[in-house]
Amino acid sequence: MGLLPAWIEEGLPDADHVFAYDTVKLVRILDRRLGFIYWGVQALVAFYMIVIVFIMNKAYQDTEKSTGWMLTQVLQPQISHLGISWDVYDRITNPGEADAVFIPTRILITRGQTQEDEYCESPSHPCKEARDCNVGDPQVQRMECQNGFCMRRQWCPAENENWATTETHYLEFDNVELWFKSYVHYHKFGLDVTTADEKASIKYPQRGANTYRLQDLIRMTNYAPEEFVELGAVMVLNGLFDCNLDTELCEMKVETATVDTKTGFNHVYENIYYENGVRKRDVYRMYGIRVLTLATGFGGKTKFSQIVLQLSSGIALLGTAELIADFWLMNCVPERKHYTEQKIKQMDAASDAFLSATCQFPMFRIAIAVCASLVRHSLADESWQDTPILTSLWQATSSKDNDAIDRLLDSSESAVSSRSGDGRGLAWWAWEFQNEYALASIIVNGGDILSEDEDEAGKPAYRMCSDSSDCDKESLLQKAKGLVEDVKKAKEQRAAEREKEDFDDEDEEELGDDEF
Repeated sequence: MGLLPAWIEEGLPDADHVFAYDTVKLVRILDRRLGFIYWGVQALVAFYMIVIVFIMNKAYQDTEKSTGWMLTQVLQPQISHLGISWDVYDRITNPGEADAVFIPTRILITRGQTQEDEYCESPSHPCKEARDCNVGDPQVQRMECQNGFCMRRQWCPAENENWATTETHYLEFDNVELWFKSYVHYHKFGLDVTTADEKASIKYPQRGANTYRLQDLIRMTNYAPEEFVELGAVMVLNGLFDCNLDTELCEMKVETATVDTKTGFNHVYENIYYENGVRKRDVYRMYGIRVLTLATGFGGKTKFSQIVLQLSSGIALLGTAELIADFWLMNCVPERKHYTEQKIKQMDAASDAFLSATCQFPMFRIAIAVCASLVRHSLADESWQDTPILTSLWQATSSKDNDAIDRLLDSSESAVSSRSGDGRGLAWWAWEFQNEYALASIIVNGGDILSEDEDEAGKPAYRMCSDSSDCDKESLLQKAKGLVEDVKKAKEQRAAEREKEDFDDEDEEELGDDEF
């Protein structure tokens, strides 16, 4: 007699069916079709492991990503459209920061400027009538309008590329070459890689090239060189080292990307001298291409634990051959009903046959291992990749270059959430280098600095600080939150300025159309 009334027990399903245990029965089926499927899948798995995993991806290696520096030497002179030769010492300057080089494309020269208590037309202060020039201080600017410009105390004559007093030189750069000398240190493997000791330049596209034509580097950015002539541009160049540390051989290539092509880049330098007792100066305004350089190294070295891991994955994947063959057997072949009856047999738990069947090898464990391996492979985030903008963000965050952080985040909406090849991004670097401004910028741009998203090593971003003995997470978090309003206001101001510039550009285009 059961514990429940009979009418209740009659309405319940049989407990033996509900809690039935399924085990595997080994049946040898003499059918070449199933054999072709089984061995074909195993051959595909073997091909995948040998060719793709081991040969192409070299997954048996332990890898490291590192950064370094790059020096640039400019080769070949430039000739202006007026036939004047400009050698390297005349035209190549490196203003503002290291790891950069500047190559001019257009030069404006205003010679013989003086500042002897005189007033002259100021191109920066246009006017229609005299009262437009009233600034309240006649010592600075007279209330006088000549030729559409206010008369202002300044270096005279003023610079204006449309006036005869200012020379314009367009410099060709088809033959300009850049020789890069790089250095990368692999911390994990304790190895240095450098090209600084190379005595001769090797020109692209030769193997092992260290010298590139500027024109080729511009084309790698998908821009035409002519687009940079008038206003110049800022370009990032990343020298990538791919090193097999087992053989101590490295392949180097370069990647380029433009950071600013709309506003361009220019700088001014002056030559001050005295002539007949009068202080004069020559002003050189140079528009050109500023190349910011850095080096990134990827190294790999064979490691026994990686080999074991990949072989384990391969063994687990071999089990898919049995799963696919079983699916075909039970659902596709004409004899599927007969085969299924032989493969699956239902019996009572008390029978000897059941006791015998439970002693069979538990093949479902292989299926579980296969599923786990497939899940692990499917979770590999293919969107993690190294890009020039991420490299620039790392450099700006580590050096606490706030202007560069603002510029890079403004240039790309996805930059705040992008991840590099090791799964890390701006949030990881901001915590690692204790950069409260970068953390505040992430918040303002819609990021989450306390996200539980993990990198390749399984570490969330904030752990870069909390795991470090010299980093106070809570204090850093409060400082970042205290900067949020200032960063937000600055971002809105930059957006308003860009909108105004776009509006002014549209007005100028409409005015030009009306004139015709």
